[in-house]
Amino acid sequence: MKIGKHQISYRITQRGVHILHDASLTSLFNESPISGVKNLVNELKEAFYTAHGRELAVHHDSLVLEIWGHYYFEKYYKYFRWMIPSERLKKRFDMATQEFDCGEKQVDNNRWIWDLLRPTLPLAQIFLKDQIQII
Repeated sequence: MKIGKHQISYRITQRGVHILHDASLTSLFNESPISGVKNLVNELKEAFYTAHGRELAVHHDSLVLEIWGHYYFEKYYKYFRWMIPSERLKKRFDMATQEFDCGEKQVDNNRWIWDLLRPTLPLAQIFLKDQIQII
């Protein structure tokens, strides 16, 4: 899927979307963390509809926040990974930072967190700035 000049790798399952965290996604975040990610969410939801003939039961703003949450968690996690005593937890976090699994509440056990945080989207945007606006 092309978002601006960025080729984003993803896959769709019965109840979610999964975004590969690679150089292209990082480039999108560096360039357009607000408009680029919002556009990515629009395209993911459209691809889900095309694949399944129904809407992904995740609110747009909730999905934007979840993608931001995964991305920025990973940005800091790599510096503090050594402090986590549990190898099992490290492996869990390592997997979560390689591919962002975003699903409906039936399969995504932290969907409620992103839904709860949804009203904070305008506040979260204050801390981000697009270098280039992707429409």
